[in-house]
Formats: sequence, C-alpha cells, structure tokens
Amino acid sequence: MSGYLKSLFRHIRSLTSATGRSVVWTRLRHRASLHQSATTTFDDRYPELFAALAARLSPNAAILSFGCSTGEELLSLRRMMPTARLTGVEINPRARRIARRLTAADPLIDVVSTLPSGPFDAVLALAVLQREPMRMIAEQVADLGRLYPFARFDDGVVALVDRLACGGFLLVFHAHYRVEDSSVADVLRPVGWFPLLDGPLFDRDSRRYDPTPPAAALFVKGDDKWAAISAPSSNS
Repeated sequence: MSGYLKSLFRHIRSLTSATGRSVVWTRLRHRASLHQSATTTFDDRYPELFAALAARLSPNAAILSFGCSTGEELLSLRRMMPTARLTGVEINPRARRIARRLTAADPLIDVVSTLPSGPFDAVLALAVLQREPMRMIAEQVADLGRLYPFARFDDGVVALVDRLACGGFLLVFHAHYRVEDSSVADVLRPVGWFPLLDGPLFDRDSRRYDPTPPAAALFVKGDDKWAAISAPSSNS
C-alpha cells in the first residue's frame, strides 16, 4: 500500500471519533503552521523534569505550556508549583475546551488559543515540536521535509524564545530537531546536567542525523556573559 493510501485510511479512521475529527480539523485549519497534531497526554507525565525546573524558579513564576492539550500538563505543573501563574496554549478547539473545564477552578491558570506576548520565566514545549513520532520510528523516515520541515520547527522556537524573559528557561522535550540548530541558538545556553533528547533527530535540511549528535532539552536565555548553571546538589 502506498504512503498516500495509508495516510488516507488513517484520516478516514480518525473521523469516527470526536477526538479524531478535532485532529483532522486542526490539521486542515492550521496546516501551514502546525506542529504536533495528536492530543494524547496523561497526568504526571514528566515529574522529574518538572521537579528540576520548579527547584530553580521563583514560587510566583510565569510559565507557558505550549501545546497543553487537554490540560493534564497544567495540573501536573500546579502540584509542583502551587502559586505559579500558568498559561496553556492549545490550537485544537476540543482539547482546549476540555483543558478549560479541567482547570476552571484555578484562578492562576489560563488556557488560550494563541501565543500571548509574555514575558515568561519558563516556556515548555513537551512532545509538541514533532509530528507522528511513532511513524518516524516504525517507517525509519529519512526525510522529514514534507511532513514537518525544519523551517516550521525553527519558526516555533523563535516565537517561544521571543516570549521568554532574559534568564528564563526553555524546555523542549520529545522533538524532531535540535534547538542548537535553530536560528536563535546564539541567545540560548544549554543546561548540561539536564536529560538529553533521544532520537530520531533531523538536521536543518530535514534529513535524519546519522549518527545522532547530542541535543539538549533545557536552555537558559541570556547573553554572552551568561554563566553556566551548576548541576543540582545531592540535597536539591
């Protein structure tokens, strides 16, 4: 079966559920700027990452969750940071409605459809700056250009960094490209002790890296005078 027919059958199957229909609508409505289209998520998905970040943010930090899906990520962040100001961005209308219902009782959580201006003390893009990751692995895709070109990833990273305060954290996890390859890499400094991205990863030409170079997940926005953040102590 050709790749086109496989894609067609996937879309037809998607139309049998409300979630699937919302994903298809989102792909059609935002095809020129879409990153990840799936809304799959679950509670307490990244506890170690959130704990490490919470230990280095002020209690009242402003945090942006880019691609918050149905809101579980926001609730997980809330448990780690009880007084932080949380903003979730979600373009899928059905997922956004669910997220708003899930977080309606919390006055310090907003769920919006487009990127607010910021600035934010931390910006999170977790399993968002990618497309169909299981397919990438199963089919050993070598060229990602047609499905998710590097330029789209780069535009996304630029927009997120633009909303990040100087000294703020950018956390990108489960992505298809390296933030180090982005056009704003020169204003970011990787935090070396934090977990690295796993593969597959693709280069600026949307071709699969072989071998895969190291790719950081956590960065700090700063200038050339920025000093490296030390690794956490055994007491942190």
